[in-house]
Amino acid sequence: MFVAGIIEKAQVDSVPLLFAVLGLVVLVISAQEYTGGIGYRGLAFICYGKRIWQFSNRLFGGILMGTSLLLYLIFRLSEISASNKVLMATISCFLCALICDIVTLIYKKEENSKQG
Repeated sequence: MFVAGIIEKAQVDSVPLLFAVLGLVVLVISAQEYTGGIGYRGLAFICYGKRIWQFSNRLFGGILMGTSLLLYLIFRLSEISASNKVLMATISCFLCALICDIVTLIYKKEENSKQG
């Protein structure tokens, strides 16, 4: 819980803004072809590799930005303890990754069935 302690000492309400910036960075990086550098590599990347990297990064960046901005509003407008905010931010990141991988795998499966 070392990371949670650092987040709690920092301005917890600004953590979603940092996640939104991270989502924007992922979106910008995904505008180029796969370079092997920074980017989101989840379950879909393991299954399909470089072919799906650009799509999954765009999706992940967009979902992370949207979720982060929603979290920021929730944090600002409600009285939630710092530890609960950290928990909410952590869970939302994992949910973003899960949703991205599920949507990407479904998209790729449908794309493959249309081609075959």
